[in-house]
Amino acid sequence: MNLCKLNVERINLKPNQVPYVLRALVHTILFNRIADIHVIPKDIQCPLFDQVEYVKIDSNEIERGVEQALRTIYKTIPNNGVIPIYVKMYTMITKYGFFGEYKENIEWERWCIELNLSDSCHGDVITDRIGSILDLCNKYQTNILFMKNIGFSITPSIEQESSFFDLFRSAPQLLPGMK
Repeated sequence: MNLCKLNVERINLKPNQVPYVLRALVHTILFNRIADIHVIPKDIQCPLFDQVEYVKIDSNEIERGVEQALRTIYKTIPNNGVIPIYVKMYTMITKYGFFGEYKENIEWERWCIELNLSDSCHGDVITDRIGSILDLCNKYQTNILFMKNIGFSITPSIEQESSFFDLFRSAPQLLPGMK
């Protein structure tokens, strides 16, 4: 499986805007990559930017997974500089070796969101980035219906290991008949 690497154009913002902006972008990516699997959409109005709206999957389990990952990121970011945030999509496959069966997470898509922590960001910039995510999702269609055991992780570094949020184990009701 080939790894698809997608980049979101750099966003200038203040550190206190990071949670709102990342939440909107990450949920947009997840919704558009998992939307083929009969999920319930929920429209969200960003509390910091009046003109920013996005769609997320209406699931407490996914919300907890995203918020846990984002809280970890918020604790590690400095007050200035360029910070890349990676959203990685996985599928878990079963492999067979000399010593039996084992599971391996195969990354099939990686999004890089660059945050420049310095100036204030305006809502129209966030709306533009959400639009570019939608364009990239449409350009690089992934047939997720043929994948089993889908998950994601969110990390502030490409090398950093993060907790893998397994959509099947954590939110099986979202993915009927796919297990």
